Amino acid sequence: MSHHTSHPTRWGIVLAFFAVLSGQLPAAALGADYRLRDGDAVSVSVLGHPDLSVQAQPIRPGGQISMPLIQALSAQGKTVSELTDELTGAYRPFLNKPQISVTVAKFRPMRVTILGQVGRPGTFDFEEAPTLVDVLATAGGLSERAARNSIKVVGPAGSGKTYDLDRLLSRQESNPLIQEGSIVEVGEVWGPDLYRVTIPLLAAFVSSAVWLLRP
Repeated sequence: MSHHTSHPTRWGIVLAFFAVLSGQLPAAALGADYRLRDGDAVSVSVLGHPDLSVQAQPIRPGGQISMPLIQALSAQGKTVSELTDELTGAYRPFLNKPQISVTVAKFRPMRVTILGQVGRPGTFDFEEAPTLVDVLATAGGLSERAARNSIKVVGPAGSGKTYDLDRLLSRQESNPLIQEGSIVEVGEVWGPDLYRVTIPLLAAFVSSAVWLLRP
């Protein structure tokens, strides 16, 4: 597939403008079911014990964090609530009724790769889960040769779905959130997707010719 790179087209501006006006900005990555992962950083407050509290403690590649008294503790794959409960239990041998508060100080960037007919193909980092429109706008919008109805999203598990940009912009189709590790591929009009444009054009031409040649 051609990785044509061009200056951002008018579609880059349109997409960015639409993302702001429509209110379809990236949804907050943190929720009750958000699971911590290596690269995130957490702040832990132990009420009444500032010496035991830590700020912006990174979760190491092995999934652990370091805490006073209890040393290393696994945070990988846990929700904030689950980590709070585990820390509370870990501090019970040392404190009377420990009160623990855990917050996410920093999220690991979410990486999404976009290929094909966009202004700047490549891999981009997002602080929160982006929508498809956000990803397209970040990559500089569609190039002049982009097939607007052939935007394929392949998730990290390998499953794919194709979207039509016009349907997204007109809200006929939901603007999907893109998972980390996904690949977005924008098809090319004058390449493999030629039939998507030529068939409708030929049909319109034939229809017009028939109308003009009517007696």
